[in-house]
Amino acid sequence: MMKILIAEDEIYARKSMKKQILELDFGREFHILEAQNGEQGMELFRQEEPDLVFTDIRMPKMDGLELLKEIKKENPEAKVIMVSAYADFAYAKSAIKFGAEGYLLKPIEDAELKEFIVKFRQQNTRKKEQAMFSGKDMVTRFIAQSVQEEETGKDLLAERMFGKVFWKYQVLVLWFAGRRYPDREEFMLWLHNIYGQEVWTAFRLIELEKDIWMLVMEADGQSRFRQKRIIQKLLEEKYDCYLGISAECKAPGELKSALAQATAAVENKIYSDEHLLEYSVIAGIKAVKYEMSEEQKNYLQISLEKKSRDKIQSALCEIFRHMEEKGRIHVDSLEIFLAQAAVLIHQAAGRPIPRLRLIDFSHMEEMKQRLLEAAEEYCTCGPNGQTLKGEDIIQGMKEYARKNYHLDISIRMLAEKVFFMNAAYLSHLFTEKTGISYSAYIRRLRVEKAREFLGKDTYSITDIASMVGYNDTSQFIRIFKQEIGMTPKKYRCQKTDGN
Repeated sequence: MMKILIAEDEIYARKSMKKQILELDFGREFHILEAQNGEQGMELFRQEEPDLVFTDIRMPKMDGLELLKEIKKENPEAKVIMVSAYADFAYAKSAIKFGAEGYLLKPIEDAELKEFIVKFRQQNTRKKEQAMFSGKDMVTRFIAQSVQEEETGKDLLAERMFGKVFWKYQVLVLWFAGRRYPDREEFMLWLHNIYGQEVWTAFRLIELEKDIWMLVMEADGQSRFRQKRIIQKLLEEKYDCYLGISAECKAPGELKSALAQATAAVENKIYSDEHLLEYSVIAGIKAVKYEMSEEQKNYLQISLEKKSRDKIQSALCEIFRHMEEKGRIHVDSLEIFLAQAAVLIHQAAGRPIPRLRLIDFSHMEEMKQRLLEAAEEYCTCGPNGQTLKGEDIIQGMKEYARKNYHLDISIRMLAEKVFFMNAAYLSHLFTEKTGISYSAYIRRLRVEKAREFLGKDTYSITDIASMVGYNDTSQFIRIFKQEIGMTPKKYRCQKTDGN
């Protein structure tokens, strides 16, 4: 649905234009917003983010030209059409240099109005498709925010938009075991062909990691067929991959738990030869919780410290034999076990080990063998280079954030690309040593940098948002207000007045 804002102080002219738009032969495709003056128009623009703005030139409180300038400050790509009487014609033409897309003369002809709307409707469609493919549209950003380790606050507009797109949905986790994966855009175009409908109404794709993709897909009577087609197509193309599927969900607030379900489903491949794994099936299978005993931990720790391959193998075999006796171990327990083993190896080796993920193992024997190889490589051969202590790691994480705060930084990325260690351990270490999560630390750092930029009148709010790592200006404004207690604009005004 295309969202259109009409800013016009004359009620008859405003209602007449609304009626004209709604009567155009487009079906029920428009949501019309009305503003009685420029100030109200600007407020609605910030709240609703319309696709197209029609504004009269002569209005009280803030005229059309001022409104145009303010809108362009907020969003340089916003589409604004000037509407004027004949006497304002020259004035309207001059507005083009300030970024207006065009102008219409009163009384507005139906054909001329339709021409403008058709043009921007087509542009809007292409923009949505491009945003969708690049992962930068509002709904995709909302999904990404909803499933990250720590939520940064609710974007109510994005949440409402998500609810309109996905009345009922499922979350899918697609894992490429062979570290070979298709081109993202080609994959999405292929998915689009399966659905046979407008791309942004069917699904969203988020790349959690290079080899782990999250799909939010519309749930309907064809869902099962489409899910089978996805995995069949990928296997036909020789991609070694697995697909985990959550239960059906309705509420946007269920995204995080649905992702956990889909992840648990795909991790359960450790007990199955199937490539398509449904949480509804997995949930019905009895699995037991497991935790290493203190005796087992101590035995493994001593074996690692002694750097004895035979003792390490004996300790691991004993742990896995005990697991086998228990039966099917819950994947959450296996994840915890891997994190604990990584910490013990790290402590014995004196240096971090590459990240161990349950999803990377096809069966229990492979997990045991990989742990043994890691222990041998990092303990029996001794540390290479300088030992990293906890304080050194924390300092390194802070330094990395200070240098790269404008980039997309996550614990997972740091664990895999920078420190080469277990993500769960790294996250726990930072929180334990600093009292806050790493995402909260980055957020505070970004806000502090934004305050520095706001002290100068050189950059717009949108520019500053981008400079400190936020592609979404409204998200930046919301986070800034949460941290400082006022909007960036108000902070800048106070800062300027104080000087």
